[in-house]
Amino acid sequence: MTQGEMGVHATSGGRQITLDPIQLLPVTVDVREVESTIPCGFRQGWVDGEHNGTTFDIAAGAGLGSRWLTIHYGDRYFCMDIEDFLRAFLDQLKDTNGNS
Repeated sequence: MTQGEMGVHATSGGRQITLDPIQLLPVTVDVREVESTIPCGFRQGWVDGEHNGTTFDIAAGAGLGSRWLTIHYGDRYFCMDIEDFLRAFLDQLKDTNGNS
């Protein structure tokens, strides 16, 4: 966990439950650089911090019908359609289950 992050410790049958991966699913999604993320609608802040001296924040749809994940990195704006992520994830999941 990161400093200040809330978390939960859980056990099942005396064994600690972890987030160690059972498998990794590589998912590729296009991220759009845009002039502004205002058209993405209402969002709620998710993560903010600093990377190599540049501040950033990540926000996601606030449960109000916005499907956008937005990233503000320094003076640049990016967005990703969560439907694109979901589609890519489901395709990858389908491929790892041996289904066509």
